[in-house]
Amino acid sequence: MKRKGITEGSKWAEKKLMAIIGGIDNVPKKDGDVWKNYGSFLAKLEIKATNSEEVDSREKLVLNQVRPYKGHTVIAYVGNLKGFTKEWVVYPNRYQLEYGSSHTGQHTRDGLVCVNMVCSPADEEKFGCDSHELDDAIIKAHHVSSTADCDFARNHVANRLFQASIENPTLHELLIEGRKTNVAA
Repeated sequence: MKRKGITEGSKWAEKKLMAIIGGIDNVPKKDGDVWKNYGSFLAKLEIKATNSEEVDSREKLVLNQVRPYKGHTVIAYVGNLKGFTKEWVVYPNRYQLEYGSSHTGQHTRDGLVCVNMVCSPADEEKFGCDSHELDDAIIKAHHVSSTADCDFARNHVANRLFQASIENPTLHELLIEGRKTNVAA
C-alpha cells in the first residue's frame, strides 16, 4: 500500500475535528489546517495525527514540523493510540515556544522555527481533552498564549528569519515552506 504524505495523512483527523467544532479548512497551508472564529479571536489550528484512523499500537506520537513562531494551536488526535485515555491533546503556543527553545530544530538548528515534538500520555494531564471539551481547550490554549512574552518570542524569531532572508534570500523561503535544509537561521 502506498504511504500517504505527511500533509495528506492527517486529513481524516481534520475532518473529524471539523465535524466537532466547525470552522473552515480551506485556508492557506502556511496559516494552519483549520480556522475557527471564536468572536474575540480567530484560532489558527494545526492538526497532527497518525496516517490512519485505525487503532495504532504506538504509545506516543511524533508531531512533525511544529512551527512555534507561527503562533498556531497544535491539536493532536490520540484517541486511536495505545496508552492514551483522552481523544485529543491541545498544545498552546506558549508550550510550543518553551519546547522549541530547549530543543534542536528540525531542518534547522532553531527549535523555535521548526521542531519535532513528542506527544505522550504524560501530556494528557495538562493538555488532554475529549471531543465535547475541544472548544473549551482551544479557548484556554489561546488565552494562555496571548501574552506579551509569547508575542515577543514570536516576533523575535520572525525578525531573525527576516534578517536571514536579507543575507540569504532562499533561506527564508526554505524555512517558511518547510523544505529540507541544514542552514540555520
